[in-house]
Amino acid sequence: MHLKASNTAPDEAQRAQEVDTLRKYTNALPSGSNFIVCGDFNFYRSSKALTRNTCSYSRVDGHFIDPIVMSGTWNNVSFAPYHTQSPRVRAFGGGSTGGLNDRFDLVLFSNALMQSGGVSYVAGSTFPLGNDGNHYNDSINQLPNTAVPVNIANALHYAADHLPLICQLEFQNSSCPIADLGVSGLASPSINICSSGAQTIQVNVKNYGTSSINFAFNNLQVTGQVIHPSSSVQSLSAIISSGTLNPGATMMIPLTGTVNMSASGNYLFTASANFSGDTISSNNAMPSTTVAVYPNTSASITAGGPTSFCPGGNVALSCNQTSGVTYQWKKNGTDIVNATSVNYTANQSGSYQVQLQSSNSISTTYPAATFSNANSYTIPNNSCTGASSTIAIAGYIGNIASSGISVKINLNHTAVGDLVVFLQSNSGEVLGLSNRTGNSSNTGDNFVNTIFLMVVPGNCQQRVPLIVIHINHGLQSLHHV
Repeated sequence: MHLKASNTAPDEAQRAQEVDTLRKYTNALPSGSNFIVCGDFNFYRSSKALTRNTCSYSRVDGHFIDPIVMSGTWNNVSFAPYHTQSPRVRAFGGGSTGGLNDRFDLVLFSNALMQSGGVSYVAGSTFPLGNDGNHYNDSINQLPNTAVPVNIANALHYAADHLPLICQLEFQNSSCPIADLGVSGLASPSINICSSGAQTIQVNVKNYGTSSINFAFNNLQVTGQVIHPSSSVQSLSAIISSGTLNPGATMMIPLTGTVNMSASGNYLFTASANFSGDTISSNNAMPSTTVAVYPNTSASITAGGPTSFCPGGNVALSCNQTSGVTYQWKKNGTDIVNATSVNYTANQSGSYQVQLQSSNSISTTYPAATFSNANSYTIPNNSCTGASSTIAIAGYIGNIASSGISVKINLNHTAVGDLVVFLQSNSGEVLGLSNRTGNSSNTGDNFVNTIFLMVVPGNCQQRVPLIVIHINHGLQSLHHV
């Protein structure tokens, strides 16, 4: 705001009228309202009734509170650090001159803003930018200026005939909503598809938080990865810079590029969200998802007779694929109930189709890989709990045949035939390695670089990347694995 300038009685009267109009508005605001009144007030002293009516120090709702208490006439060298007009002594381009000697510019606060909590004024934070208190009746760029560098002092001198006021506000809100975004799952492709040379990948991003997110103000980054049946790794990503996601809502995000899924086998997909301000990382990433790709199968339908017949007639329809697939016959695009065999007898007019789904399982051949844990572990005496050496496994999807696993162990144990050693997946499957057998020379359960080949039939279900080698000790002494 800008009140009437000059220091005559009519000027004072007009300023009083302007303040009265504004006060009628602020007095009508609800109790506890936050508001700021700032601008060029053209006040010369604190003793005038107008100043007292405006800059109240009684903290009454509707009043404007001046956080800087200055009694007397303000055009005074003792108040030099607070003067805002004029930062120049020479006239150019319009504006006032005379040097810094008036405190015309004020930032005043409502009673609520002067209280702690919520939004509040930081005590002692108001100051005129560039005023070091040593330029009374002088230009702001008269050296030295201890408040700002010379280039800033020059900019203030030439920019305007008032100095800008700086103040600080503190915002406190214990219930401020927290951003919480994450990739909730794979949107496409589905988990069973036919081979495709250029497959688009889409993921679902969910707003787990309590407030709407506008991505134009805060971009979302999604990064993904796919492990091909050949074990090659492909990275995917997307940046979302537009749109709004409401609390609890989900948005489908296409990742850049495509994935060549022409090779049959299992593809492992992962993806996670990165969003500034999201401090909850536990739900950023989607569960790992396996997509099985089956080879394309060509099929045709053969009619066993004429496809035009009188009421009461029919025609037998047959599919040329007779093995390795399941069938679903459709009429006019809609599934026909219980029509799931290789043949179907049609007795109504319509357009007939058969949908085939491969019933064969998909297997993937992985290149050999070695994983290890070189840490030393103590085997406790007479303990069924024993000791465990955890080995992290990565890059495998689905079930791993036990015939493809070998384990090398270094074990120093002088007692004979009292150790049980087994390999266990994190999902509970167990493969035995040694059951109280001792070594070949019967000098103890010492296994130095001993390789165990899996001879126990069955599959080790490698559902998570973790294998535990566990050892139970039933007798005496302390040894290491």
